[in-house]
Amino acid sequence: MFGAKSTKEFRARFASVPVAPDIVVGSAIVDGDPPVWTGSIVIHKPGDARRVVDEIKEGGADFVKIYNAIPRDAYFALVEEARKQSIPFAGHLPFGIRASEASDAGQASIEHLTGIAIACSGREQDLMKQLRPLHYIENTNLIAEAIRSFNAAKCQALFAQFRRNLTWQVPTLTVHRAFGYMNDSQFTSDPRVAYMSGEVRRRWDPSNDFRFRRWTHQEFELHRGLFKADEQMVGMMFRAGVPLLAGTDVMNPYCMPGFSLHDELALLVESGLTPLAALQAATLRPADFLGRSDELGGIAPGKRADLVLLSADPLADIHNTAQIQAVWIRGKYLDRAALDRLLDNARHRQGKSKLD
Repeated sequence: MFGAKSTKEFRARFASVPVAPDIVVGSAIVDGDPPVWTGSIVIHKPGDARRVVDEIKEGGADFVKIYNAIPRDAYFALVEEARKQSIPFAGHLPFGIRASEASDAGQASIEHLTGIAIACSGREQDLMKQLRPLHYIENTNLIAEAIRSFNAAKCQALFAQFRRNLTWQVPTLTVHRAFGYMNDSQFTSDPRVAYMSGEVRRRWDPSNDFRFRRWTHQEFELHRGLFKADEQMVGMMFRAGVPLLAGTDVMNPYCMPGFSLHDELALLVESGLTPLAALQAATLRPADFLGRSDELGGIAPGKRADLVLLSADPLADIHNTAQIQAVWIRGKYLDRAALDRLLDNARHRQGKSKLD
């Protein structure tokens, strides 16, 4: 979801790795001014949006990644051009766009539940006007106010629209949880952090992150409450039949590659999904979302052999997805010993990078 401007070079790097993930590559982030992230493509007006979509399509990205501050008129110009170019667009819900509008416009997915609490508020229009790029504490308080002014009927109508338009939701509960617990030493002492470099661990310190360095204990406490509200929202979505995907926003603080997907499945079940539905959100549903269910997402003759062999039943306990005995990736068999060697090598590489 955080692609590069040089998509072809990005793909080439993965092609040279013996055991690498199958990647679907988004564009560099398309944002308004000011952008959140360095390297984003900044658009100011409709003409910018149309030109950028053309460049992204020509550059080989699989979809256009949209972000918070895209101006309203530029968003709809981007939508129009993306349709012409037959390229999907997905990502955050821009501050000036209602969730219902994005759904009707054909946005393929909305990440992190961005804008959903506000869309379910009786004060939606008023709260949207107060959102500001890079104002993290202030925007978090607006989300809290949206939850306090929750309108159940409005929310159910939105969910019915998502279901009708097939607007997928990717809650990324792992990152919402992490944002609330970054000041909790028990949470941050997760032993899996050993697989992350010293530089990454430094970056995950809230005092080194421009988004969180002003947060006090009260802000972290507030975000823990918002995380619980997000879980309730996901449960409501599941019961309403909203299409859901398992995602993690990996490389945000304490969202660790590989491991965090198992965390996300557990959090989806904690939110009210059945273990089967959580598993499908990481297997069958992504294949449907990508239009590749003929080759991915299930076990059948002719489908690609991307498989995980477990020693315990994940339908009995979703945490059993971590009881991995073997993996097939594109038909290549990796037993437990081979997987342990990959993990040992990863830990050894990161062990060379010590914190100061």
